[in-house]
Amino acid sequence: MGLYYSHNQPEKEVTAMPEFKIYIDAVRVNTGMKQIEWAEALGVSPSSVSMWEAGKVSPDFEVVEKMAKISGIPIQYISVRSNPNK
Repeated sequence: MGLYYSHNQPEKEVTAMPEFKIYIDAVRVNTGMKQIEWAEALGVSPSSVSMWEAGKVSPDFEVVEKMAKISGIPIQYISVRSNPNK
């Protein structure tokens, strides 16, 4: 089951999902980068990467776009799903 980004919700309302942490970790591992290297490539802090992979929060859509570009993995496989309750 793939995840998706909903254009019906503002990007700032993106929340973490249990499955999403698996995708985030898999994308990073696929690049062969350590968390700190991935953070530098994405222009974020290492703690952000750690929180994404722990499933505590999800990255902004712009960061997911960077992940797709850097990894070569199509964005529809690593994009996020907005919280439908907000």
